[in-house]
Parts: sequence; structure tokens; C-alpha cells
Amino acid sequence: MVVALWAVGGVCSQLVLVGVNALVLGPAGGGGGGAVSVVQAVRFAGTAASPVALTPVYHADPLVAFLAPAALLAAGAPAVLAVDRARRV
Repeated sequence: MVVALWAVGGVCSQLVLVGVNALVLGPAGGGGGGAVSVVQAVRFAGTAASPVALTPVYHADPLVAFLAPAALLAAGAPAVLAVDRARRV
């Protein structure tokens, strides 16, 4: 069961990455190849910083350590897209 869920999670994460890259490279993103480099750099920096940021939270409450990043993503992504749309208008 864990292997199947891990596989589904991997597929979903790759679909998200493809969507982000398409958004950056698409007509709305300006088509700049340098933008993908920035997206990838921020992604890797976040991956490197997450253990440092979330380990103390996990020790305090494991459920919060999973829900806090999910809430941040759920609230942050629409906010960033709204700011980007407002900037383009």
C-alpha cells in the first residue's frame, strides 16, 4: 500500500512540476528560459531548507508539520497567481 501511494505521489509531483514549467515557459510566462532556471533554483532551495524549517515543527506536532506546508501552498499559489495577473493588467 505504501509503495502504491508513494508511486501515485511521485506521479502527481511530476505533473505539478510540468505544469509549473509550462506556466513559466508558456505565452503567459513570457517564454523566458531563464525563468525556468529561477523556478528550479527556488524549488531546490525550498527542498534544502524544508528539513531545517519543519523538523522542529514535526517534533512538536507531526500533524502540523504536514498540514502547515499544505496550507501554505493552498493559500500561497492562488495569491501569487493573483498578484501576477494584477501586474499584467
